[in-house]
Amino acid sequence: MDFKEALKNPKKIIFSLGMKGKLSFISDEKYLKLMYWANTGKKLNLEKPVTFNEKLQWLKLYNQNPEYSKMVDKYEAKNWITEKIGDEFIIPTLGVWDTFDEIDFDKLPNQFVLKCTHDSGGLVICKDKRTLDKAKAKKKIEASLKRNYFLVGREYPYKAVKPRIIAEKYMVDSNSKEKEECLTDYKFFCFDKKVDYNAAIKYNPSEITSAPRPKERNKFFTDLEKKEFIKMEKKYAGDAKIPLKQKLKNILRKALLRKNNGGGQ
Repeated sequence: MDFKEALKNPKKIIFSLGMKGKLSFISDEKYLKLMYWANTGKKLNLEKPVTFNEKLQWLKLYNQNPEYSKMVDKYEAKNWITEKIGDEFIIPTLGVWDTFDEIDFDKLPNQFVLKCTHDSGGLVICKDKRTLDKAKAKKKIEASLKRNYFLVGREYPYKAVKPRIIAEKYMVDSNSKEKEECLTDYKFFCFDKKVDYNAAIKYNPSEITSAPRPKERNKFFTDLEKKEFIKMEKKYAGDAKIPLKQKLKNILRKALLRKNNGGGQ
């Protein structure tokens, strides 16, 4: 985008700078108001938030529970869930490291997934270790490790997450009717201790590069009767939980992956 185009659409340049963490000098409240305007073209109402989206921004500023950091840390979240319900729905962790150079690839299976624990999109999918471009993988992972994900959305839980690398078991739904390998990702959004919105998204692992792109999106609703998600005016409940596992509390969104007849989180 050149300078003239930026002047015509300042929202895009503001959003781009925010996503790159280039607006760190702006206070959290002012940043959220600015990015909200850049995304929606509307003024953010923090004094009397009405829409679900507005309430999320309010929560970023005023609901800063340290326990949330465990829930967004891709490594610590597994331990947190295991303590509550066991490891039945947990994708196996093959290793955890502080730096890329610490990874012993000889000890990893032929297929695996590398992920950064603190951000979104910092992943490398290895379907055949013999053809893995380690130099390319290192460049991507190390760039993600340097990324301050808190600065992107000013979500307090990410502020305390230690950037690390984990390797996970490569997952695929071998019972899928798709011609290509596919994973179905089930997302549950909980309000007042019950699921009010959920979605099923199919991912093709071979198409995933930096951030997952849905191959097929199938949304289905329980009580919302296909109302736009952003217009929901449900009251947030900090003690939310999903019916599948009544012991899981304090969850706004829960994701499960379908593999064969089982599942993984």
